[in-house]
Amino acid sequence: MDITNGEIKDEFLSQHLYSLLHELPFLGHFPIKAECRSGVVYLKGIVDSDERRHLAEELAEHMPGVRGVVNELSLFSNE
Repeated sequence: MDITNGEIKDEFLSQHLYSLLHELPFLGHFPIKAECRSGVVYLKGIVDSDERRHLAEELAEHMPGVRGVVNELSLFSNE
């Protein structure tokens, strides 16, 4: 694990969260990016429901080393 001064580096967090989001069947097929700066995760992309939007945010919030989450995920509709 890539650690500096007790904090997980941003690059490791970004890669780990991206992998996690894309392995989950209910989020994996959506174009979601996770960028981390100074321990703050920025979620960007598109999902099809508020539920999925909030699930992605919760996953990020509970990762060790994450100090905050900015959820910039957009919603689209098939209608």
